Amino acid sequence: MAPLTDQAQALRLVSLVDRLYDRDVRIVASGHSLGDVFTKDMLRGGYRKKYYRALSRMLAMVAGE
Repeated sequence: MAPLTDQAQALRLVSLVDRLYDRDVRIVASGHSLGDVFTKDMLRGGYRKKYYRALSRMLAMVAGE
């Protein structure tokens, strides 16, 4: 799986993660690292705080932790 390259899709994922996190939903992650979801350019851009928050929340939501 390649990182998301479309800014709109990435921001939709951020919104989904926020909603799931607020509802204490657990997720199962397998295969690729969650840290690879967003491109390096996105993590350096104007929405970096949103992307890092989403990464942090996804790691917190991983089932079994």
